Formats: sequence, structure tokens, C-alpha cells
Amino acid sequence: MKRFFQSYLIPISIFFALLLSVNCQRDDICDVPEITPRLIIEFIDDDINNRDTLPKSVNSLAVKLVGDALTNSTKEDGFFTDFIETLGEAETIIRIAPNTTSISLPLSTLDDELTFEFIENFSDPENELTDTEILTFKYNRKENFINRACGFQTTFEELTVEKTTNTWISRIELLKTTITDEEDRHLLLYH
Repeated sequence: MKRFFQSYLIPISIFFALLLSVNCQRDDICDVPEITPRLIIEFIDDDINNRDTLPKSVNSLAVKLVGDALTNSTKEDGFFTDFIETLGEAETIIRIAPNTTSISLPLSTLDDELTFEFIENFSDPENELTDTEILTFKYNRKENFINRACGFQTTFEELTVEKTTNTWISRIELLKTTITDEEDRHLLLYH
């Protein structure tokens, strides 16, 4: 009887151990910190005497999404929901920064064009010194499959920027036309 257990118990134990290890599935955990990258913008001093690209803070900056892209994106993919602050019913602000030299903005995964209002001196909306600059970002979206846990990453290619007003941003320098990560700045706005 003792010999029976020794000769059959070990192979049966190994069989069940292998069976359990084959049936276990690995956990689907997404370990990629940022799937879809945001646009990194830095504000630069445009002093003629200073030819270095030194950051210059913007006094009380607010960024507002213009048009129906916010409604479309919020309903379809919820991408802007982490960025939205509402001021009353009529105004939806994406970012508010008291004094900042850089900002990150989401680009839509559903639209190929977004228009933002960059509002300087926003802390007091009734202030006559409030300046609004309107910038339109156009790009092509490309979806890349990461893995089962993370799903798809949307990257943005052939980025262009068009300024339709001329108030406080003096010039635009596009550093990267392809947005694949958030490691470096993509756009410089001189003021």
C-alpha cells in the first residue's frame, strides 16, 4: 500500500499542478502610464533683446474649447472629462492656471481638428485687460494597438497650428508635428 502511494501520488500531484498552471490566465493590467498623449505647450518670452528661449509665465491663463468638439468627445469617448471645469452653464474651461509657463492639452481621438481660446488675465473675467487668442489645431489620428489590457493608443501626426487672432501671442513655433508621447514639449507660444 505504501509503495502504491509513492509510485502514483507523485505523478498525479505533478499532473494536477501542471493542469492548474495551464488553466491560470495572466492578469490583464495596463502598465503604460499615458496611453493617448497630450499636447505639451510652453510659453516663451518674445523679448527682442533676449534671443534665448526662456520660459515666461502667463498671467491667469484659461483655455477654453471652442465649437462642438467638446460635446462630441465627451459623449463618445469621455476624453475631456478629466480636464473640464464649468463656469456657469455657458462656459466650459479645459484648463485654468494662475501663473504658468507650460500647459498640457488633450487632443480629440474622434476629431481631426480642435479650436481653443487661450485667455490671458482670466482671473477677473470682467477685466478689460483680458486678451483672447484663438488657435486651431489640425492633425491626423493614428490608432496603434498596445495590448489587450491597454487597448489602442491614438497618436497624432501632421500637426499644424493656425492662429486666427492677434492679441497676446506674437508667434508660434511648432517643435514636433507628430505627437507620440509627453516626454518633450511639442509647441512654443511666444508672448
